[in-house]
Amino acid sequence: MNKEEVISQLNNLWEHCHSMIDRRDENCVWRKDVKALEEAIRIIQNVKVRSFSKKRRNYEKRRKGLQDT
Repeated sequence: MNKEEVISQLNNLWEHCHSMIDRRDENCVWRKDVKALEEAIRIIQNVKVRSFSKKRRNYEKRRKGLQDT
């Protein structure tokens, strides 16, 4: 799952949680879930993602370089 797919899924979850809020209950637990999802989405949107495969390739290059010496 890539970053955009994660954000899309979190947005879908946000919509579900938002629809569950009881407007008459200021302490409704769904309100906290919505706020947590909003913060998580914001954080993920601002993170630059390096793919695992790129990290793995860099690791393999370093390892190979050490073996050649």
